[in-house]
Amino acid sequence: CLRTLVGHTGGVWSSQMRDNIIISGSTDRTLKVWNAETGECIHTLYGHTSTVRCMHLHEK
Repeated sequence: CLRTLVGHTGGVWSSQMRDNIIISGSTDRTLKVWNAETGECIHTLYGHTSTVRCMHLHEK
């Protein structure tokens, strides 16, 4: 284990990584955007009404 990302208040059901960014979706109904090198939570996205079960990052 290189790093533990701490911040969700529920279990993580989905995640994706691109370059230096990790995005995780949780049963706490949020998506979190993380800096993969530092483990810092950069942003939290609110508004889902249920578990974030899946996501898809589009190419730039």
